[in-house]
Amino acid sequence: LTDLVAPQKSWRALDIATGAGHTAAAFAPLVAEVIASDITPEMLEEARKLADAKGLSNMSTATVDAEAMPYPDASFDLVTCFETLEHVENPEQLLEELARVCRRDGRVFVSIPWVPRTFIHPRKPDQPRGHEHIIEFCRDDFVALVSHTPLEVAGEAVCEMLGEPHTP
Repeated sequence: LTDLVAPQKSWRALDIATGAGHTAAAFAPLVAEVIASDITPEMLEEARKLADAKGLSNMSTATVDAEAMPYPDASFDLVTCFETLEHVENPEQLLEELARVCRRDGRVFVSIPWVPRTFIHPRKPDQPRGHEHIIEFCRDDFVALVSHTPLEVAGEAVCEMLGEPHTP
């Protein structure tokens, strides 16, 4: 992942829906600052523990709603969003927010699960927001969705669960 993105030591990074903080922790040694953000306090606690255990003093955590981020425009050089798009109710809004908070010459990295066709899951009202898949996009539908935002697909790789990434 870090090789695909090629971060710079001077960059400020934001990891959206960080979960336990593994993506943020992977980038922390390679950038000036990384914020591991999530809407779930329990996940942010796990991310804090990971940063402490790895001695990552440049990794902080923040409670952030990915569809309405509190950051000014163009705040980050790198914005990562790993396996999150399928969990939000408004994926276009999330992509718009990723683009908004990233600098014009920055990088936005989005990963989605590979599915052969787009699938919309029924919403379970008893599940907390973000805890289930709502919509999974096939590649072509994801590219079409991105085309309605300021972002563009500049590259892609398929990462097999038990293997190395490869270019489709």
